[in-house]
Amino acid sequence: MSAPAPPTPLQSSSPLTQSGSLATPASPPKNGTGVAALVLGILGILPLIFPIIMSALAIIFGAVGRSKVTRGEATNKGVATAGLILGIIGTSLNFLFLLASV
Repeated sequence: MSAPAPPTPLQSSSPLTQSGSLATPASPPKNGTGVAALVLGILGILPLIFPIIMSALAIIFGAVGRSKVTRGEATNKGVATAGLILGIIGTSLNFLFLLASV
C-alpha cells in the first residue's frame, strides 16, 4: 500500500500582487461626455424643448469627449464624434428654421 499524496498548496485569494501592492481590476475608461453629446445631439435635431441650446451643448460635450479620447481617458471616440456631428447639424437646421420663420 502506498502513502497518500501530500496535499497541494491552495492558491492565495489575496488581492495583493507579488510586490505587495493591492491589485485593482482593470476597468475600461468611460466617456460620459461623449454619451451626453450623442443624446443632446439627437434631442437638438428634434424640435422639442430648446433645440438650439441642446445642439450647442452637444457640440461642446462632443469636443470635450473627443479630447478625453485623445488624452487616453476614454475609449468611445465614435460616440463623441457622432454627438459632435449631430450638434453641428442640429445647430445648422435650427438656424435655417429660425431664418425661414422671419
